[in-house]
Amino acid sequence: MGMPEVRLDDIATISTMQDRLDTLLHTDTPIQRQIVDISWSILASLFYFRLVRFPTLVETSSGFKICCYGEVVCRYADDIEIMGKVKEKILGSKLITTTSMLRFGGDRTGVQFYLDSWNEAFSVSIRQGRKLAPITGFPTCAEALLDLQLGEPLEIKASSFGTKRGCSTVLEGERGKEKRRSRG
Repeated sequence: MGMPEVRLDDIATISTMQDRLDTLLHTDTPIQRQIVDISWSILASLFYFRLVRFPTLVETSSGFKICCYGEVVCRYADDIEIMGKVKEKILGSKLITTTSMLRFGGDRTGVQFYLDSWNEAFSVSIRQGRKLAPITGFPTCAEALLDLQLGEPLEIKASSFGTKRGCSTVLEGERGKEKRRSRG
């Protein structure tokens, strides 16, 4: 704050410190920008991604991709008063994923994206103008997301993944190769 150090019990300097802080907050552009960035990160942390259905393996023109579908939810979605204030702050925002950009609804917004592998890093972020911040838990990968949300190893989930075009075989095979490589 550009002030000499103050004793903790020196109450006479509190008003001077408040005035100095007020001046800094309204005139120091780098500090203002830093506060906006921090507040945007805090706001983004109110949101999380929830899988709505188990990811599916789909064939595309560029090969097989993992299709993830879920929703971005505010942890206060059931509180009308808080959601009113949150929606005011995020009005006009976009959700940014690895493969898409969507208009952001606020309390619940459906999201679909495609990944090349279970361990490909991806992120879900909220953007408004130049402000961009990831929501809670990101960046991550599909494998970590599944482990967190379903609480069971990928191999078990893969066996119940389905048999369309041999999906379960492909997934178990990938995971088995990773395990064999890590064992040496």
